[in-house]
Amino acid sequence: MKRIFFALLALLMLILSACGSTVDSTPTAAAGTPASVTDPPSAAPTATPEPDYSAFVAELANFCVVNMFTCYYDNAVVTRFDFDSDGVQDWLVYKQADDPHGAWLMLDGAVPAESPAVLYDVSAAGDIRILYSETLGSAVVNKFYGSVGNSVDYYFTFDGVPGTRLAYYSSVWEHDDVFTVVRQIDGADDCSEEEWNAYIDSLALTEPGGSVPASDWQSMSLDLPAEALDSVAERLSLLPIVYEQYSADIDGDGVDDHFFILSTGAYGVNNLGEQYYMSGDTLSKYDSYAVGSWGNCYLLLRSNGGSPTAGVVESCDDYVSQFREAAFSSGEALSGIESDGDYQLDLYKNLITQTDGGWLAYAELMRPATVSDEALRQGLGDEYDVSDNGSYQSIYAGEAGYIYYRGTDSEPWRVSAMSDVVLTEVAAAGLVFIPDTATYEDFMSSMMFGVVREVNSLPELFEPPLEYITYDTIDVIVTVSGGEISHVLYPYSP
Repeated sequence: MKRIFFALLALLMLILSACGSTVDSTPTAAAGTPASVTDPPSAAPTATPEPDYSAFVAELANFCVVNMFTCYYDNAVVTRFDFDSDGVQDWLVYKQADDPHGAWLMLDGAVPAESPAVLYDVSAAGDIRILYSETLGSAVVNKFYGSVGNSVDYYFTFDGVPGTRLAYYSSVWEHDDVFTVVRQIDGADDCSEEEWNAYIDSLALTEPGGSVPASDWQSMSLDLPAEALDSVAERLSLLPIVYEQYSADIDGDGVDDHFFILSTGAYGVNNLGEQYYMSGDTLSKYDSYAVGSWGNCYLLLRSNGGSPTAGVVESCDDYVSQFREAAFSSGEALSGIESDGDYQLDLYKNLITQTDGGWLAYAELMRPATVSDEALRQGLGDEYDVSDNGSYQSIYAGEAGYIYYRGTDSEPWRVSAMSDVVLTEVAAAGLVFIPDTATYEDFMSSMMFGVVREVNSLPELFEPPLEYITYDTIDVIVTVSGGEISHVLYPYSP
């Protein structure tokens, strides 16, 4: 009986133990595989990072600014050295304009054309020197002045803006042989002549060497693959100093080349944002006598059969024509006019051809020229009158020669000439097809010459109703309906 009792008791405990346990729904490992060993999850494929071409963009942008600064001056020289110890070669450019002292342009090589500094001095008995301190690892400006009874000599760091004053010396004649002399180091109280000289020596100041004529910096090779040229050009085109850009394969190697027109300013505003420092440390306005003039820069990026090059050219007209002709020959359609509506196009007489059912024409899609509120304030200053006309705001800037207007505070300012003609810029370029079924309207001839005429084809728009007059280019408004151009209007523009 005891055996039966204990057997029943053991069976009861086993049943209760089973009822109190939980069920693990996780699949067990396969037979013969230790439970602690499981296959790791497959790693997600890692995306290949996009190549970083920012260094090339900065080098090209600054290369262009240097040429805009030196374009009219044969005496200009360029020096490359790292004046802020960031491992990137910076730019130091000297040129002599009307003032015999000349002017210095300093550009941070690590950033593309960002607020370059121009230093100059117009004192009759003084000047500035741009030096480099091995001790500090930075550029140092030395301003000195000396005349009968008064002399000044001081040093300060400069990394794009005036920095720390390192040492200061002045001597002022009082009477007879009495002079008031002040010597300071790091802004401290007066020190001895020996201490002052020792401190200057400790800075290990040298003049940057390796200067070359600015003409040596009118072309350069680009150490990057030809297929990267499009990416570099796209990023370069976003800079505010780029006024116009053209892209096409002009050398027939299958890779697009690029042409840029760059300017320090457009539409009455300054796009470069350069800062001028008289005596090297006093923020001032542009001084044409001391600094001289700036010019436009025409930059050509060529794929060059796989070995890309960059160069500046003296004139833009021939190259712009080459790029338009290459784009016309490529057969690439104009993008941006796919939806029904009206679009402003620039057409060219020598870039149209008749084809089955109509005409093929190279066209540039135009959009209103705009400037940012920040650029406008920098160009006109904070004190300008904004007229609120209810549905839009406007600024009449007679000195700049433009009228600016916008609908809301969040919009950029559109630009028009004083004649109220809205200024435009190129948004895209390519080929358009104008079918034979399209209608034409020449409003220009009726307003300009008082002649109402019927136009039945695209070439006729380029031939006004006057002998010996022809148009090389015309600005037209095309109406797109049902996916094709149905009407071409040549509007009047004063």
